[in-house]
Amino acid sequence: TNPAAMDTDLVTEIDEYSKAWAKHGTLIPRSAVPKFLGVSRSRFYQYQEKYDFWNEEFLGVTYYSYIELKEFRKVKKPTGAHNPGWALQPA
Repeated sequence: TNPAAMDTDLVTEIDEYSKAWAKHGTLIPRSAVPKFLGVSRSRFYQYQEKYDFWNEEFLGVTYYSYIELKEFRKVKKPTGAHNPGWALQPA
């Protein structure tokens, strides 16, 4: 493969990532979404199937929209004895 073409592809993907980041008010990697929502991974996958959250893969990692998941979290707070620590709290 042509190294120049790979560089162009990488730059294009980074540009797309930056645009998505700006549009979605930050991107949350898939691995952090269940904790952010305060649910198990299996429950998150059930939510994903039911609500079809926006997601996109950049640089080999699938990301989700912070704005969309934040709004979803307001409406669908977990119930029961489980009291999750939210993943993306300010330091």
